[in-house]
Amino acid sequence: VGEAFDKTAKLLDLPYPGGPNIEILANQGDPDRFELPRPLLKDPTKPFTFSLSGLKTAVRTLILGRSPLTPKDKADIAASFQKTIGIILANRSSKALAYAKKTFPNLKGFVVAGGVAANQSIRHILSQTANAYEIPFYAPPLTLCTDNAAFVAWTGIEKLQNQQYDSLSIGARPRWPLADLKKGAV
Repeated sequence: VGEAFDKTAKLLDLPYPGGPNIEILANQGDPDRFELPRPLLKDPTKPFTFSLSGLKTAVRTLILGRSPLTPKDKADIAASFQKTIGIILANRSSKALAYAKKTFPNLKGFVVAGGVAANQSIRHILSQTANAYEIPFYAPPLTLCTDNAAFVAWTGIEKLQNQQYDSLSIGARPRWPLADLKKGAV
């Protein structure tokens, strides 16, 4: 999700990191001006899957088709993009929470983390989604909402300090559908 924010920000000529800059600009825009695609939301065979590639392509096409953009265009595109991301995340989270509540009756809460968790609009819609299922919502303080790469790097440091080394024989998998995971493999 953060990558989609960063790419959209770049297309709008906003500085890096894109997320906070999209949010600032979106607060000045009309979220209903542009109707953007919401990929996979109506596919009942993939209730937990989401893809943002179609959304990113649509934003790119919209921006290139309207160049040069006015400040209002930029704000409205940012607002429409942010709203669409919120709808997609709320939809998928809703399906996941319904499943989790049924499968794990003692579910303690719903946590959102990472850089996108700093976005107030995203926090609000995900909080509402959790509340609809009477599940407590948790998000870290804004100062701790950083790119997940920081968490991965920290894990690497911890393992290195504890002399826990992994061979490099495991290949990188940039895409790994959850359906392909075997039980206990994670």
